[in-house]
Amino acid sequence: MGGGPRPGYGLQNEAPPTLPAWVQVLILIPIVGIYAWTCIQDLRNGRRPGRDFWIAALGTILASLLLFNEGRLTGIESKVTSILPLHAIQFLAVLVVVLLGWGAHRFKRRSKRLYGIVEILFGALSAIAVVTRFKFAAVEISQMSLSQFSALVASSYVVARGLNNYYEAKHPGTLV
Repeated sequence: MGGGPRPGYGLQNEAPPTLPAWVQVLILIPIVGIYAWTCIQDLRNGRRPGRDFWIAALGTILASLLLFNEGRLTGIESKVTSILPLHAIQFLAVLVVVLLGWGAHRFKRRSKRLYGIVEILFGALSAIAVVTRFKFAAVEISQMSLSQFSALVASSYVVARGLNNYYEAKHPGTLV
């Protein structure tokens, strides 16, 4: 077992790894549990989970499944690039980022507590996306690239921001 990247992985025609089904289930159980716990809390406090809750829950689960099965989704990018010119794809990518940012801003203003939960899960899923790209052995971890390390640090920051948003929503008016 060599110390470098997986043989052939990272080449343009190589598919990303797909997590085994049992690992996907183990990761989805706490995600569903967090949303179930949030729903139960809302019901106990006399609030019905609203549209934001269901969009966040289903969106997180769908995004998780897409992330876990990335290896099965190969070929989509080549179909898109064969239909659209490069500048159109770049424009659409920027437009999607701006629209997602705007949507996240509105979502945070409507439900800071739920936004914090989504942010925590997004940070955790981002970390999973980074760590599934290399093998876990002492040599491979020592060869982690700066971008992988930065992505893990950024994931921990996103989790910290999510915890902060959740706390601020639960305890309004207190400084963190």
